[in-house]
Amino acid sequence: MRLVKMVSLFCLFVTITARPLFIQSTSAQRLPPGTVQGQEARLSGWLTMEWQCGDTQHSSRFVLALDNGSSVPLDIPQTLIDSNGGATEMDLKLVHLSGRMGKDVQGSPVFKVETFERDLQIPSPRTHRFFTPDSSQPSVIKPKAVGTRKGTRPIAVLLMRFKDVAATPHPKSYYDGLIGSTAPGLRHYYLEASYNQLDINGTTVFDWNNLPGKKADYMSGGSLNFDKVIQDATKTANAAVDFTKFETVSVLVNDRWDTGIWGLGSYRWLTLDGENRMWGATIQAPNHQPSNFEHEVGHSLGLMHSSGTYSQTYDSRWDVMSVGRADSDPTYGYVGVHTIAFHKVQLGWIPNSRKVYVLPGQTQTADFERTAKPVSTTNPLIGVVFIGGSASHFYTVELRQKVGYDNSTALPGSGVVIHDVNLLRAGGDRLAQVVDSDSNGDPNDAGALWTAGETFKDTTNGISVKVNSIGTSSANVTITASGTQPLPNKVINTKDSGAGSLRNALYFAQLFESTTIPFAIPTTDTGYSNGYYTVKALSSLPEIVQPGTVIDGSTQLRNNTTPGIVVDGVNAGAQATGITVYTANNTLRNLVIGRLYYGITLYGKDSQSNRVVGNYIGTNALGSAALGNQYGIYTAFGAQKNQIGGTGVGEGNLISGNLISGVYIQGYPTLNNVVQNNRIGTNALGSATLPNQHGIDIAYNANKTTVQGNLISGNSAVGLSMTDVQSCVVRTNLIGTDITGKKALTNSWGIQLYGASTANTIGGKIGTDVNVISGNAVGVGMVGAMSNTVSGNYIGTDITGKRALGNTWGLYLTDASGIPATSNLIGGTTADSRNVISGNVNGALYIAKATKNSLQGNAIGLALDGTALRNGVYGLYMDAGAKYNSIGTTLANTIANQSVGIYIIGSDAVGNIIRQNLIYNHTNLGIDLAGGVEVRVQGYGSRN
Repeated sequence: MRLVKMVSLFCLFVTITARPLFIQSTSAQRLPPGTVQGQEARLSGWLTMEWQCGDTQHSSRFVLALDNGSSVPLDIPQTLIDSNGGATEMDLKLVHLSGRMGKDVQGSPVFKVETFERDLQIPSPRTHRFFTPDSSQPSVIKPKAVGTRKGTRPIAVLLMRFKDVAATPHPKSYYDGLIGSTAPGLRHYYLEASYNQLDINGTTVFDWNNLPGKKADYMSGGSLNFDKVIQDATKTANAAVDFTKFETVSVLVNDRWDTGIWGLGSYRWLTLDGENRMWGATIQAPNHQPSNFEHEVGHSLGLMHSSGTYSQTYDSRWDVMSVGRADSDPTYGYVGVHTIAFHKVQLGWIPNSRKVYVLPGQTQTADFERTAKPVSTTNPLIGVVFIGGSASHFYTVELRQKVGYDNSTALPGSGVVIHDVNLLRAGGDRLAQVVDSDSNGDPNDAGALWTAGETFKDTTNGISVKVNSIGTSSANVTITASGTQPLPNKVINTKDSGAGSLRNALYFAQLFESTTIPFAIPTTDTGYSNGYYTVKALSSLPEIVQPGTVIDGSTQLRNNTTPGIVVDGVNAGAQATGITVYTANNTLRNLVIGRLYYGITLYGKDSQSNRVVGNYIGTNALGSAALGNQYGIYTAFGAQKNQIGGTGVGEGNLISGNLISGVYIQGYPTLNNVVQNNRIGTNALGSATLPNQHGIDIAYNANKTTVQGNLISGNSAVGLSMTDVQSCVVRTNLIGTDITGKKALTNSWGIQLYGASTANTIGGKIGTDVNVISGNAVGVGMVGAMSNTVSGNYIGTDITGKRALGNTWGLYLTDASGIPATSNLIGGTTADSRNVISGNVNGALYIAKATKNSLQGNAIGLALDGTALRNGVYGLYMDAGAKYNSIGTTLANTIANQSVGIYIIGSDAVGNIIRQNLIYNHTNLGIDLAGGVEVRVQGYGSRN
């Protein structure tokens, strides 16, 4: 029997489409602060959706929720939606948008988006991507409770009357039953639908109150002012409601504002009871039935509509997110059926162990359990077969039987139902559509129901689904996919998105652990040139959320030697990211990544033991010119034990040309990361400069970082900057030279230890740990640092330790914001811990406003073999505020310089001790005291 279109539906809460929606928000009354009509502007906030639905119309649009509780309506091009993975992938992200204020088709203000940039500082609070990992999102900063799809999710139901409308549709007791724990209560429904994984326990109905305004006060241009209703309702109810106990605010008003509209919904950033965060927010007109609430809670969880393949939205009786319901309860009326298996997977209710995936070239037969009230706890609940090599387009297979809320009056029949799911479907709504073989406009008749002995065939894509038999609670089904279709994990073109693209492969890798992404792009591809293949990303690439993912650019090297896959972010937006890694044991190999905000990001406490090897980050494919990211590799918020570079042949990265930092590692507990055998600030050959601003930044308790075996040269500011970090080790690096260690490629500062940097080791032993720190303006600077050790280094010589390759100053110690550099050890008590500090232009050491530092056993002005290799003027220069420093008290320094051995000036340079040093062979004084200096000089050598 054909389905007659049913009316009196509504839908609200959050979900997405690109079509215009004519809901009037507060922001529609005025331009956002700081914006001018038609002029370029930049806005930041939470990207979310508004919905309006009813029996005569429905529509939806993106809005930007601002931190003042208002919203800005958005117009986002479909191409930008597709390049960001589709509408569900974009929802509920903290973003930065650029564009211009304009007008929608009704003449209301709308922000026309030109670029979309996700803010990585606060990762998305939920993942809409189909088949998201069973584990939770990365445990970094996130708004409380946004998008929770499992666990306890209470709702504050606020009953509100317009000031000029006296009607009370139902008493409070009606709504108490509507949300109750017995059928058909909302809590009872969702416990069954979620297999007891979602509980709205704690949901509370608050009795009727009057809004401060008349209905007309909340109308603008014929539409309801969503923001004003939510803000006034929460203020009115505030005395009675502790909003911190709830995640969603549902306002039920006592009169319809439009004859065709039943509900509005979205998320808003609100300040309620001292909490500033995103809250679910809905407004519902007085048609208060179970199916309405079930439908709206589905939207609040991030679900869209589903439908048939026709132009109708409310035509599928297989899903409460369409028209699926039965008029079965004498008190409350319409009660919804279950939602479809695709949605249950999105919500995390179906674990990976109960999914069957069928890839090209595979055939799988399984007993699929019914999705409502399943009997088996192990049989799969859904089958998935990918279409045309796409990770975003697939069929789903599920068994529906008349049981529970899928009862005899609600469900059209019993059997296997197939949906065609396209996450990039134009318009962004109804991503899942029922496969209806007779195409008669009815997705609920026999043409859409597959029973025993029937076979669905998609001959174009070589896919078949055969129902072998159906039992009391399961169906035996064989799914086949032709091997002629491309594999969704393989990159075979340079397109930004779609089947065969890198973006598509990354989305596929979000489905499975240990996915390898190889490259096999033909030279006929439009992105091919001169041996390399350029992907011009239009937005940030999809994150790595499954462990063991390998992006293997070595499968397509340039001339079989250097990276040939180029990810170019020139069109991606000002804060776009190349690859973000949230999980462990992933490998990023042999890629060229440039012109993004972050080239590669290792993010969060679960981002551990990853390997970034053989890449060019911030340069072109030749490693000869800059394609700078702002940050080349960004490691933060608890990422641990990651390896940037490696010990194998070709595993070192080229990290050059980046505008801020080549490598930035920051934030506790970001620990035990290793940066090894990379070229940072030079060209690929290590023969010329290709500067980052800073080569490596280690900051803010990113402790126990190892920097080893790198060439860190040519950077315009600091080669290696260490700020407020502890227990880091820096050894066997060339800092300020070329790859031979014999030619200067100057950093401004070679190494800078700043602030509360403590217990770090620069070098170790001559012969095993030597850093060559030469050719810089300052070799090693300690600015406020304390208790660090600099030993076993060549500072001012070439790699042999015998030829001058001077810094302007070898070492520089001073204060940081009034905090002196203190208690640092330069040298040591054994011969192999000495530094060779020689050949520097002005001098070996400059000490000002530094206290209690110890210089022991160093060769200052001598080569490694003891021959003369003088610093230009001073061995040691001590300026005002240098106090209580110890020069040679335990093991003598040998100081033999061009002009002055030790020069101390200033009446406040007090308490310094110079003892048992060999100071000789100067053209001027061995020790020169000036300006009233007080110093203890004991037992220094006679050869002055």
